[in-house]
Amino acid sequence: MADRSPQNLRFTTRFGYLPVTEAAYGDFMTRELERIGSENFKKLYETVVGMQESYSFYYPPVFDGFEELRNRYRADLIRTARDSRQAYLTSRNTPEGSMERFIERNR
Repeated sequence: MADRSPQNLRFTTRFGYLPVTEAAYGDFMTRELERIGSENFKKLYETVVGMQESYSFYYPPVFDGFEELRNRYRADLIRTARDSRQAYLTSRNTPEGSMERFIERNR
């Protein structure tokens, strides 16, 4: 299979997209950063290369029902945050409603 990194990098710098292949982030992109004319793009790609080298990216598991599980988890998390905020705001309006007391009551 032919290496399309040069073609991909030209495309991404011309249209402002970020590369999606690991090969595009390797030595080739590091060398090609010197040729990028726009300082803003150069800074962006330097940051992206640094992130690619030092971050661990999350790849969701692939199994039937994962999307439904993820959506249910997200909805539960948002509901819990909203309900907790409302409980806090309600408790602030009471004489004993200090934040410390609120935290102790909800541990």
